[in-house]
Amino acid sequence: MKTFKYISSHIDKALLIVNEVFSKAFSFLLFWILGIKLIKYEFARFTLEMPFIFLFSTVLSFGCATYFLEQKKKEEALERNLRFSLSLVFILNIITLIASNLLCYFNLLSIENLLLLSVTISLNINNVLTEFFFVLKENKKMVYTNVFPKLSFFLILFVLLSKNYKLNIELVYYIFIGCNILFSIHVFKYLNLNFNINEILKYFKFSWILTVQPLLIYLAYVSFRYFINFKNDSEYLIEFSVLQTYIGFFALLVSMSNRIIIHDFYESLIVNKIDSKLSSKIQFFNKLFFLFSLIYFNVVFFYLTSKLNLDSNGYMISGILIMILGSLVYFISQYTKAILVFNKKFGFLLKINILTSFLTILFSFGCMISEINILYPTSILIINLLTYILYLYRIDLNLWKKIIKMDFLIKSALKVTLLVGIEYYMSEKSSLMFYTFNFLLFIIIILDILNFLLRKRKLTVNFIDNEKTD
Repeated sequence: MKTFKYISSHIDKALLIVNEVFSKAFSFLLFWILGIKLIKYEFARFTLEMPFIFLFSTVLSFGCATYFLEQKKKEEALERNLRFSLSLVFILNIITLIASNLLCYFNLLSIENLLLLSVTISLNINNVLTEFFFVLKENKKMVYTNVFPKLSFFLILFVLLSKNYKLNIELVYYIFIGCNILFSIHVFKYLNLNFNINEILKYFKFSWILTVQPLLIYLAYVSFRYFINFKNDSEYLIEFSVLQTYIGFFALLVSMSNRIIIHDFYESLIVNKIDSKLSSKIQFFNKLFFLFSLIYFNVVFFYLTSKLNLDSNGYMISGILIMILGSLVYFISQYTKAILVFNKKFGFLLKINILTSFLTILFSFGCMISEINILYPTSILIINLLTYILYLYRIDLNLWKKIIKMDFLIKSALKVTLLVGIEYYMSEKSSLMFYTFNFLLFIIIILDILNFLLRKRKLTVNFIDNEKTD
């Protein structure tokens, strides 16, 4: 029985990682496939519409992911509260869809915008149901709901492409909607419509700020896209695009750490105690950050110099370094933000979002005027560092010191700077030295991580401990 339980728990843990890796890789694969097959105009339209779909689907979730986690404080009513919020968000999305169809019928909304909104709603319902299973620790159902529609979507695309079928953006959207509906249909099994107006008002009192925040992010993104789209063939824009695109490596790391740590993190905050298991997991992901930094540097450097034939120079290397440092600050600040969310400091978070959105617009305008690539990663670093400092101001520092040592950021920044400096020196000396150094460094980091796991035998056995209580 113990052996079966051990194997079963590790299957669940593997599924959790697979779910996050595939979810974050989805947009990369989508842009790669459609960037090759769609005509220029349609791909340009697609690149503008996809961020709207992903960001606005977050708006239409009405903060339910955070509300789901909040219910962990009330284990006795956990499932009932989760079903309530799932049902409420589902109904609101259906009402939005019906209203949009009526607007389209009366020629107040274009068919193109109706289709775009339909894609957004189908994605949102799928994402909300995925979060529902995540909080309930139903990892198999979570993977079925989240991964299978994406696999089906790509399978259909590959079949169509193998038949030399000409793709257009409308067909892609219809396939996407169909796959999401097919693998979200079991949402009806978990709906609970037995709630009253007081519960609805209480929910929105909790979540309204969480709904506004994605809107601010979207507005900042749109402004940035507007400012940088004037010279599509400039070397400046090419380097900027590469730096921005591969930042997804760090987004994947943050997403994985959130998924794997968040249950233990919330449970530790409830009892106001950081146990050794949580500390070990955080240390593990801190080590992973350096592995991802090495991968990011090499991928961006290789792509710019070998694929795009751009000369390596101080500006390029500095841009990569500053982007890594900005990602380091963001990686650490996710834990401080989780504490603020746990303590329901939503008003404070909204003010921070307004400030950072304004700064993003300001820096994006400066980036467009100067056409200096280093300004973009510098803006990321400044905004993330400012956000982190403000977050620290509003949390219990005694608790924070138990999670991450106060000097961790400075030491990590120095290590990353030294690493990038050596990388640049090696690349200027000889290609053989550069690739040999990177290979050896990669092996050393992997061995260090494995050594850490072996020393933390408890972490190895109970890694990603998301099992349900007996």
